[in-house]
Amino acid sequence: IFDDFALIRGKSVAKNIAFPLKARKIKDAKQIALQQAQKFDLFDIKDTKIKKLDSLQKFKTALARLDSRKDLQLVVFDDVFANIQREQAIKYIDLFLRDRQVGILQTSSEIDHLCDCDVIYIVADGTVVFNGGFEDAKQYLQQSKCFDKFGINDDIKRILQQD
Repeated sequence: IFDDFALIRGKSVAKNIAFPLKARKIKDAKQIALQQAQKFDLFDIKDTKIKKLDSLQKFKTALARLDSRKDLQLVVFDDVFANIQREQAIKYIDLFLRDRQVGILQTSSEIDHLCDCDVIYIVADGTVVFNGGFEDAKQYLQQSKCFDKFGINDDIKRILQQD
C-alpha cells in the first residue's frame, strides 16, 4: 500500500475493492467487495468515487481490497502515514491483521511502533545486516553507528537513543 493507495480514481469504493477479485476471476466478487466495505466501515460510501474520498477513506479502501487476499505473506506500507493520522489508521491495520500472520514492511521514518514487532530486520544496501528484537536493534544501531553510515535521519537517531 503506497502513500497514494494505488486506487482507480474514476471508480467507486466497491468497484475498487472488487477489481482484483474480478481480475482473478473470483466468484461472487461483488458480494465479497460489499462484505469488505462493511468490515472496513465503508459501506455507506460504497458508491462514492475515489476522487471524492479523504485520505483515511482511501486507506481503508486499499486495506479492504487487500484484505480479500488470504494468501499474502508480506505487506509493504510505503509511507502511508504521510497523508493520514497514524492513530486513525491503526484500528484498520489491526482489523486487517486479525486472524492472519503477515509480515509488514514500512518504509518510513516512524519507528516507534517497532517495539511491538516480534522480529526487526535492518536492511542496508540490499543485505540484511541485523535481525532480532527491538532492544537488540536499538543496541545494534547505536554500536554500529549504522544510522550514520546509512543516512538514517536525526528523528530516528533520537528515538533509537532514548531509553
